[in-house]
Amino acid sequence: FIRALPGVKVDYPVQACLYIGENDVVQDVHNIIIVEEGAELHVITGCAVDPSVKKGMHIGVSEFFVKKGGKLTFSMIHNWGEEVMVRPRTGVIVEEGGLYMSNYICLKKVHDIQMYPATRLVGEGAVARMNTILVAPPGAKLDVGGKVLLEAPGTKAEIIARTLSTGGTIVNRGLLGGYAAGVKGHLECHGLILGEKGVIYAVPELDAQVGDAELSLDAA
Repeated sequence: FIRALPGVKVDYPVQACLYIGENDVVQDVHNIIIVEEGAELHVITGCAVDPSVKKGMHIGVSEFFVKKGGKLTFSMIHNWGEEVMVRPRTGVIVEEGGLYMSNYICLKKVHDIQMYPATRLVGEGAVARMNTILVAPPGAKLDVGGKVLLEAPGTKAEIIARTLSTGGTIVNRGLLGGYAAGVKGHLECHGLILGEKGVIYAVPELDAQVGDAELSLDAA
């Protein structure tokens, strides 16, 4: 549980770590981060296993709340074992004038990752930016992505993914939902395959339900 009190601007990142030290362990965690009105916070989280650990499972439920005018930057760096299964489940709510920025990085082999975080921009002028960098070696399966629901006027969102397969499988999902006046969103997923057996499958989605939503995508 991490909470930034109203108006507090934390100068240095808050660091946290989730660690698996034994084989065949199911790690079940629940994270809550609250950024109160006008506060600013940067959290860096590293997930890792002991060098002797090859097999296990991580289940992580995370709830993030960014209040009016708050700013949260959340950087996640994954370093799992080769046979570890990872199941993050994340929900984010951003209020008026708030900013949520997510940086997700996974460069080492993992058995499979399945995640699809959902961010709701519920206050006017709220902003969300999601950046992902992935490498999938042979045998890895990464089913990742995220969705941002722009539910208030003037909200903005950006989902950017850079993926590399050297033999593994990457399913890259993304959804932008435009549900209020004057919203703007951009979805971008670029992938590169090095080797003969790599797979990259992009699933970009735009869902506009108002006439003046500006939503765009670029997949390559």
